[in-house]
Amino acid sequence: MKKIILLLIGCILFLVGCNNDSNYIETVMNIRFENGKTVEKIVNEKAILGDFYVENEGKLEFNKVQYGLDAISMRISPSDLMNRYKQKGVKMPLLKELEWKIEGETNEGKVVTAATDEVIIKIPTVKNKDYIQVNLNNIKVYNLKTNTVITDKELEAADLYYKMLQEYNYKN
Repeated sequence: MKKIILLLIGCILFLVGCNNDSNYIETVMNIRFENGKTVEKIVNEKAILGDFYVENEGKLEFNKVQYGLDAISMRISPSDLMNRYKQKGVKMPLLKELEWKIEGETNEGKVVTAATDEVIIKIPTVKNKDYIQVNLNNIKVYNLKTNTVITDKELEAADLYYKMLQEYNYKN
């Protein structure tokens, strides 16, 4: 009888804890920055760019992107460029459902994560009395295969490629 009661209490505490985590995550997702975007919108953007970066890391020059794109655009037609990218196996990932979780707690708040199959985005939060705060500069994208940070510069390069490929209706 004691075991059943302890088991029921454990289940109730687990469910209450999960509910608090979901409320916390929902609150974080809806935080709006000065640029008008929510954490959820920014994380979705970073997730698609992170996936694009990971899937095309050996196929595109992310470190020299602007120089490369400028040089290529002056010498080659868009259709020839798209054909070259197809030959290299460049892929345009689709945004999948993100898995949101609480990774853990810090002295100041919690770390919320959102993950795809390729990347995990970590969002450190600060709890300030009744408020939860997120610093946009502290949202980081990690490559799950290498467990390394994909830098903002690499994400910007991925964004340039991604937008160019979208503009020319590139298909896998």
